[in-house]
Amino acid sequence: MSETNTCISYLLHSVSQLFSCCYHSEEDDYSNSSTLYGLLCYSKCVSASQRCSDDMYNSSDFMHSACDIFTYMFQWTNAMLCCKRMEPMENFWIRSSSIRNNYGECLYTCEYEYIQCDQSLFTTDMSVYNFAVIKFKKLAKKLSDELHKERLPILCKPSFVMKIPSIFSKTEYFVISRLWSAFYQFPTFEKSSLRFLSIEYAHPKMEDRIPLKIDPCWYIVRNELFMASMIMHLLEHQLESYHFDMNYTLHLMDNNIQMHTLTSDQYVVLENDRFFIEKDQMALY
Repeated sequence: MSETNTCISYLLHSVSQLFSCCYHSEEDDYSNSSTLYGLLCYSKCVSASQRCSDDMYNSSDFMHSACDIFTYMFQWTNAMLCCKRMEPMENFWIRSSSIRNNYGECLYTCEYEYIQCDQSLFTTDMSVYNFAVIKFKKLAKKLSDELHKERLPILCKPSFVMKIPSIFSKTEYFVISRLWSAFYQFPTFEKSSLRFLSIEYAHPKMEDRIPLKIDPCWYIVRNELFMASMIMHLLEHQLESYHFDMNYTLHLMDNNIQMHTLTSDQYVVLENDRFFIEKDQMALY
């Protein structure tokens, strides 16, 4: 019997145990022992189903692609129904994001530039790194020139984000995030050990804060995070209703359980095990 079939058999056995437990629990007036047994069976079901789904997902390239497409289409449909944005399914792209003043209202715009390349040509992380750095500089300048040709004034520096797939893993990615600059620096794609345990968006016209999330692939040394354009991008990709202008505040809790508050003209620069709060120099615009 294959490993996947073994998982399915184990899952069915755990489910039958759970139903049996529920039946006996009714006879015993939900005794503590039956309740504990039910929780144990439920835990086994969850563990077995997770293992089964992981094995099926990684069983072949076809199954891997089919699951990714099905998941993305489900999320895309949900986003369309809720009038929200979705990231593209492509693995290698650069995105420009900006916030403009449209007759007193904040207008968010973002453009994607898809990068076509043969990933089989890359043999090391350094080869991917060198290719990505060159592409980022060229495309960031191209997209920045296009942004500045539009008539609406920019409220803050545009940001540029590049998503880079790993050549060693089908599910791992790197993200480069930078504000517009005449000179970009890329030390390495070194991962930062820093993590933000909570990220909450607050606005004086909103009663409740909105929790925001970023993937671990964003935690790269020298990445610039939580600038105004990134915050509006995150808000556009979540389901809660919100009010946005440049009077918002962002509340962060780091992995040292320390709280930090950012305003709309501030952003974070990551280092290996710490971060710095910098100010967006609006005088450039």
